[in-house]
Amino acid sequence: MAKKYFLPREIAKLRAFLLNFKNLISTHGATVGVSVPEIAALQLICTDVIALIDAIYVAKAAQKAAVDSLGTARTEKIPDLAGAIVRVKNHAAYTPTIGDALGIEGEEETNDSSALVGNVKIELDANRPKIVWKKQFADAIDIYVDRASEGNFIFLARDTEPDYVDTLVPAHNNPLTWSYKCIYVISDEQVGQFGAPVSITFKKQTA
Repeated sequence: MAKKYFLPREIAKLRAFLLNFKNLISTHGATVGVSVPEIAALQLICTDVIALIDAIYVAKAAQKAAVDSLGTARTEKIPDLAGAIVRVKNHAAYTPTIGDALGIEGEEETNDSSALVGNVKIELDANRPKIVWKKQFADAIDIYVDRASEGNFIFLARDTEPDYVDTLVPAHNNPLTWSYKCIYVISDEQVGQFGAPVSITFKKQTA
């Protein structure tokens, strides 16, 4: 039976392999024709690589400690900073120019409704089509359906909260393929562009 390549790819297993080889090559090296200088050189290679692996472990531990410390600072120190900034912005002498200089004005929100595209995903939920969509900053999404696979989409529903399940699934003996396309709605007006149509096929279902 063929055997796997002897050098492990996983770091922990590689370290264990190197340590074992380093400790035992001096015992078995002469038997398999490895000279004393070669044994020393091989052991040095193992020592060097083990040191590199250990450095990775130390670095990972330091990174985790730093991330944990940052999390603590966000909880315990950043609120004090934010509170001081609020006081600064509420001061009578505060101006947007000062705020820009300190970087505390904040960026203006730019919700470009014309850039919205009603792209959705579709999946089956208990053999019913479920339209999976993200609300973003829209109020709702209009869903259109083509149940005849002819490219003629008719209005199905306006959904205000993701996701939407199409419950109008009749009993059928042959597979059905339905398609849907959607467009976002803000303040009762359709905005942006229709997303690409998505289709799904139903398996056989009887009453």
